[in-house]
Amino acid sequence: MKKIIILLRAPGDNGFLLSFVFWFPIAVGRRVPLQPGRPSRFPEATNEEIAAINDGSVIEEYDQVIIPSGSTATQVKAALEARYAAREAVLTALPNPNQFFGIFWDGSTWSA
Repeated sequence: MKKIIILLRAPGDNGFLLSFVFWFPIAVGRRVPLQPGRPSRFPEATNEEIAAINDGSVIEEYDQVIIPSGSTATQVKAALEARYAAREAVLTALPNPNQFFGIFWDGSTWSA
């Protein structure tokens, strides 16, 4: 599965703008489906990849960063990998969005 996808490299002052998406795999019990038919920011995403984004098994996050002039491809890749790992750690530490899903109160007691 792709995890970091570079979408655009555009020249800028003292460097260049890099646009990219991160794709984070999500564990079964933590998935939150999206509205069906939501496209990916990556125009070449396959139908399977788009389905994974829509069913919540993948979270897609778009971002941009300014890369300083003189940066090597190795430095850029390492910076993106570090940024991915940091964001993945934040997502992993979030409470499970489904923690209370389906629990109900019937007017006198809670289901769980």
